[in-house]
Amino acid sequence: MARIIVTIFLSITTSSIILEFKLNFLDLIESQLNPCLFGESFNLADIAILPFIRQFAHIDFDWFLSQPWPKTEKWLENFKTSEMFNSVMKKYPKWEENDPITLFP
Repeated sequence: MARIIVTIFLSITTSSIILEFKLNFLDLIESQLNPCLFGESFNLADIAILPFIRQFAHIDFDWFLSQPWPKTEKWLENFKTSEMFNSVMKKYPKWEENDPITLFP
């Protein structure tokens, strides 16, 4: 029983530490954007970090939008609507059982 309690405690503590780290990281990102990390246009740093920001944001997008990160929100939106992003992130319909096989390039 004690092992279970310790495991639960550690998972809660670890989760809260990770969340706090992510929030602090996003606060730092927000403070650096102008409108991108190093100036006016996307560069390697933006392109390397934005997929992770996108994944984090879409866990609970309404919550993400309610946070005090307007520059981060705009930065992410510009990325998601960019020709660069859309040229590699093709949208496919959700596959359902008995649908034909979808071949990916």
